[in-house]
Amino acid sequence: MFRISIKSRCRFVQHIRASSKFSTKLERREIPQSLLRRQELRLKDGNNLAESPDLMKSLEDVFKIFNPNHATDEDDDILRASHDAIVNRFVHSKQMTSLLKNKFGFNEGTKLLDLQALTKNFNTLSQLEHDCVMTLAFPSQNTDQTTESWNELPPHVKQLQFYIAYGPYGPRQRIPFNENMLAVKNVPPRKGDPVTKFTLYLCALISAIALWKDKLSPQKEKAIPPAINN
Repeated sequence: MFRISIKSRCRFVQHIRASSKFSTKLERREIPQSLLRRQELRLKDGNNLAESPDLMKSLEDVFKIFNPNHATDEDDDILRASHDAIVNRFVHSKQMTSLLKNKFGFNEGTKLLDLQALTKNFNTLSQLEHDCVMTLAFPSQNTDQTTESWNELPPHVKQLQFYIAYGPYGPRQRIPFNENMLAVKNVPPRKGDPVTKFTLYLCALISAIALWKDKLSPQKEKAIPPAINN
């Protein structure tokens, strides 16, 4: 066996102690703050993509808290359905008859509207009254009802449809509804100019000559005797 001297043993022990102290220093050494910040930024950048929808949703919720009047699509559908229900109840009630009487001079006996009152008061209707009149005039556009025949409609509904379609309403607001726009009176008689007359007479003459020649051609064929073969 090899004998180890005392000096070599001491050196070995000192080497072990020095290495152990160095390792403890490495273990006790703190991580630099710059490295920790870089790692934190990398983690944030990676999590932002996954957390962005949740963040937007949370921001929308906060916005709704501070803005209670903010309406969604579901709220709009609910409001539209409730408004349509109110309009339909109004149209099928006695309030609609009273509205037609007060605004348009409706006569229950003749089922007709006063045309002057109709043209005067139609644009003064409120939004609810306007929607009720439009639903009465065109029920198939606002409900699931089938379109009735024109002959089956009441006279006052016909008047409303005709006025809304052709009367001074909307872009035709300044056009008078009662005035006859066709100038059919005091129209002086017009005669053709000489060039037009000459062209017509020439065409008639050429047509007559062509017909006369077509009529004479069969007679000429009959007058020619057939050739005699020797």
